[in-house]
Amino acid sequence: MGNNLDVILIRHGLTQYNAEKRYLGHHDLPLIDAGLNQMEGLQRLCRTHRVDQVFTSDLKRCLQTAAIVFPTEEPLLVPLLREYQFGDFEGYRYEDLCNQTLYQKWLQHPEYITPPNAETYQEFTERVGEGFNHCLNVACTNEHTKIALVTHGGVIRYLLSEYAPIVKPFTEWEAKIGSVYRLNGHASKLRRGERFTSLQVEPITEKTIGFVDN
Repeated sequence: MGNNLDVILIRHGLTQYNAEKRYLGHHDLPLIDAGLNQMEGLQRLCRTHRVDQVFTSDLKRCLQTAAIVFPTEEPLLVPLLREYQFGDFEGYRYEDLCNQTLYQKWLQHPEYITPPNAETYQEFTERVGEGFNHCLNVACTNEHTKIALVTHGGVIRYLLSEYAPIVKPFTEWEAKIGSVYRLNGHASKLRRGERFTSLQVEPITEKTIGFVDN
């Protein structure tokens, strides 16, 4: 199909680890009250943009976000859209790790340096790419014109680095808590690996820290 496709990327709301600036990958934390309230505000922002399908990571923080922002939609769970798996860095803050040489190298070159017991950058990007292609295939099969992906900071940063019309590496993109990225392009071209033709960013709160502030 060569249909025009709008893709809305939404980063989940605030969790306790986010509030404490801790790395949060596959650990399954819910939203805290501030995050729930934040997503209610985002729901008001998005209510005029009806989507054909919502896709979400299978982790609680994304499921809760999707339920609040799109209360009338039944999301499709895509575990491949989970956050980066931080390994031994999971749950720690910058202040806890900053004196470690390996950590500093990882911050500078996440594409080449892997934390202990974490997934490699290549494993992460291949997984996320497969998940995004699954979403595109569903959209094309059902002739959808607008879909939403509720996912994580690292996932969004990677997708923007690969598909946004503005060409920037992964490390130069931000994906703030609760932020919304609206992209438009031709579905058939996206499936061939081409980029979106337009991007609109609506950041809500929070500052991105380190490799993935999630």
